[in-house]
Amino acid sequence: MKRIFYLLVAAAFVVCSCDSLVPNHLEQENENGGSGSDDQGGISSETASKLVKEIVWEDDEMILFDYDDKNRIIKISWTDINSEYSYFYELKYLQNNVIQLLYNGHDPEPLHYEFDSDGFLKKTSINENYYTEYFYIDGIYSSSLTKSNDEFGKFTSETSAIYENGNCVILSHHDEFIDTDGDENDSSYDSEYSEIWTYTDIENKMNVDIFSRIDPEEMYFKLKGISSHDLPATYGNYMYEYEFDDDGYVTRISLINNMEGTVDICLITYC
Repeated sequence: MKRIFYLLVAAAFVVCSCDSLVPNHLEQENENGGSGSDDQGGISSETASKLVKEIVWEDDEMILFDYDDKNRIIKISWTDINSEYSYFYELKYLQNNVIQLLYNGHDPEPLHYEFDSDGFLKKTSINENYYTEYFYIDGIYSSSLTKSNDEFGKFTSETSAIYENGNCVILSHHDEFIDTDGDENDSSYDSEYSEIWTYTDIENKMNVDIFSRIDPEEMYFKLKGISSHDLPATYGNYMYEYEFDDDGYVTRISLINNMEGTVDICLITYC
């Protein structure tokens, strides 16, 4: 289930290698224990000299990011502030430009992220009956197609994007579910809707993506060809306000609901 902001986690310890920062690309280990070229892989943060350590939504949730010695995200942990419920995903970087995502350190059917040779996300999958494929035009995300087929029914979701100046301004969705088990609680439906953004002229320097509504909900990576370049100004009825550190990195986000007059606060720290 996707949300306007993906809400984030706290834990007591973080492994960050911040004294020798490198672009947070996907680097695959070769058979001799070395790593692939920095030009390979799908995690793009060429402008980042700081890594996000923790993001806290006041009175709501917190997220912690752990990194390996190549500054790749290896663990993302969530904690609900009110209930203290927590969980985490571990990431394993495999051969052939594949990332495996494990829920709470293990999963009978882990989620796989596959990248092409240029580092663009091309497919996410759990098994042959549940997957998403991604498509690009001139190196920019244009659309994706999700399909699932299980004992409850068949689900198809088509998403297409319109970009301006390196930013996604419109996402159009078409979702269809066909009930095959006869359960009246899982009735068939067919829906279409769009999401609209406007943007500031301020570059988004964060190495993780907390704004995107294109990626699978577990991912905070800035995936090549998908993430927008600048910080959003508005999303639907919401407006963003920012505070920055001396290096131009966002340290505080105010998410203002213009319809209800409410404000949610997000605090970001770096390593």
